[in-house]
Amino acid sequence: MKKNLFSLLLIFSVLAMPAYSQNAVIQAIQKKFNSLTDLTASYQQYTGKNMTASGTFSYKKSDKVRLSFGNNLIISDGKTNWNRDKKQNKVIITKADTKSISLLSVNRIVNILPGDCNLTDAGAGKVKMTPKKGKQLGFRSVEITKGADDLISSIVIEDNAKTVMKITFSGYRLNTGIPDSDFTFTPSGDIKAVDLR
Repeated sequence: MKKNLFSLLLIFSVLAMPAYSQNAVIQAIQKKFNSLTDLTASYQQYTGKNMTASGTFSYKKSDKVRLSFGNNLIISDGKTNWNRDKKQNKVIITKADTKSISLLSVNRIVNILPGDCNLTDAGAGKVKMTPKKGKQLGFRSVEITKGADDLISSIVIEDNAKTVMKITFSGYRLNTGIPDSDFTFTPSGDIKAVDLR
């Protein structure tokens, strides 16, 4: 009887281990991310195997994001997005989309999605999130890889059309005191503003 009970406990503990380690990855990322006031990193974005953008990513609590790449600048204060095209000398203004999954929603990816998803082990320091049954989240899966410092080293998003986008981060600078003014944009001079709010 004791042998059977021990065997049963061993089986349950082995089955429970992957779930704990998956949660440990998310918990480590959340703990580090939520301890920061702001961060800046270099990033590269790939669609399939093709690099589609590279530049600088900045984030400030909460939901303030700034992306700079090529002739483009995308800024969000969490309520409004400004998409500045320097080459065309215009800015498109839209409401922030609180449901999409992109670089503009890194806080949602880290803190909200894990509760709406099933978590599976995807290798050392990796967790794959797939929407729970009945959840329409706009993607098939999101895989996050953490570095040794518990910061995100990559995010891989597979959308419902099976298109895969990968974003890698490097060269983090933490808690540098980025001013709030870096996360708003006021068109001036001859910049053409297209307001779609």
